[in-house]
Amino acid sequence: MMNRGDYWQCGFMILKGSRNQLQGRGLPSFRDAVVLLEPFMADRVGELHDWEPIKLLTVQVGRLRQWYRPGLFCIGNAAHTMLPVGGVGINLAIQDGSRRRIC
Repeated sequence: MMNRGDYWQCGFMILKGSRNQLQGRGLPSFRDAVVLLEPFMADRVGELHDWEPIKLLTVQVGRLRQWYRPGLFCIGNAAHTMLPVGGVGINLAIQDGSRRRIC
């Protein structure tokens, strides 16, 4: 969750392929699930009037077997994919560079 000032950006993980099942249970059920995880959101989930602002982000986890070759060195998300929240990719890029003494 990230407080963007005038709105909250939140991630809600579901099993791959279960979006239709989630939507089939209805928006009130989704709101209840969010509040169960984060009770302080109880007065905010009412802003979700339909499914339009709720986007599905498909995440695949992968990494390169070899991160370098002559003229190329991959770090961060180029070398291993990460969730796009919280700056995880850039943090790992810095760690990758530090371990390989390129920073």
